[in-house]
Amino acid sequence: MKNLKSLLLSAFVIVGMCSFVTTPKPEATAELPGGAFLTIAGKFGGDIAKKDVLKTKELVVDGCAVGSKIFTYTIDINKGGTISTFKEESNIFSKEIIMKMKELNTGDSFEFKKIKAYLPNGKDQVDVHSKKFVVVADNV
Repeated sequence: MKNLKSLLLSAFVIVGMCSFVTTPKPEATAELPGGAFLTIAGKFGGDIAKKDVLKTKELVVDGCAVGSKIFTYTIDINKGGTISTFKEESNIFSKEIIMKMKELNTGDSFEFKKIKAYLPNGKDQVDVHSKKFVVVADNV
């Protein structure tokens, strides 16, 4: 009985958190998933300028789980058809990932997978959605 109460309370907290979601940019609304999702430079996948990639050192969660903290992820970095995979146990890019990101050229890509985050309560976990990012030329 106590476990059922805990489960219902957790569900209530998660649903309550989803009611305080900020509204994303109108042009991006159609492609955003429900629940928690990863964005870089305000983008949920798709084309991204290399300068915006290099500004990113820490991953954050958007969506209904705002305030959640990523604690594990895998990233596949595709440079010229060669894929390098890194697994991290934090929300920060390692030095190796940063170095690999600096080598990216227009047309190269990267994709986050197996992303998990702790909800703001620090205990419950949530899967975080992401899409593939493709590097485009920086606007001058």
